[in-house]
Amino acid sequence: MVYILVDYFIIYIDSKLIIMNTFYLKYLSTLLILALFSLSCNDDALKDDEENSLFLEHAALLEGTWKVKDASSVIKDGNAVNVFQNMSFVIGKYDMNEDKCSYTTDHQENKGTEVWPNSGTWKFNGQKGFRKATDKDLLLRNDNVKLSISVSANELVVNFSIAGGFKKGNWTFYFVKQ
Repeated sequence: MVYILVDYFIIYIDSKLIIMNTFYLKYLSTLLILALFSLSCNDDALKDDEENSLFLEHAALLEGTWKVKDASSVIKDGNAVNVFQNMSFVIGKYDMNEDKCSYTTDHQENKGTEVWPNSGTWKFNGQKGFRKATDKDLLLRNDNVKLSISVSANELVVNFSIAGGFKKGNWTFYFVKQ
């Protein structure tokens, strides 16, 4: 499309009997093409920066120490259960260079590490790089458990499924920020 515009521009110049050296005409058309290309690239870069900042803002909300909200805040297969009641969940700062975030948990549950490992990492959608991540509410732990989250400044809800083992099932945890 840019070449068509340049051709019409050149025809217009010729029709007005403007005498111009071929070198200057090529120079002018090259500058026009570069200017149009530069403008389109800048729009993409701005869009990427805006999307990255949304993910980073979300990661900043997650950062901190979270505690299970109350006795009915751990749900397995739709029923409140009396496990992980005193659990704390510490989420670190998102590392842009490594494209992941570390976490630790503190709980005294037998076989509880099937549900919540004592430590690990997560990343958005499990993708390398923000450009591939499409939903800031979907995370992937390093043990390949997919987490669906809802987070605000003071509350965090985490949903996930464990496919096998002693703690097999669909889990929901309600946390409050400390």
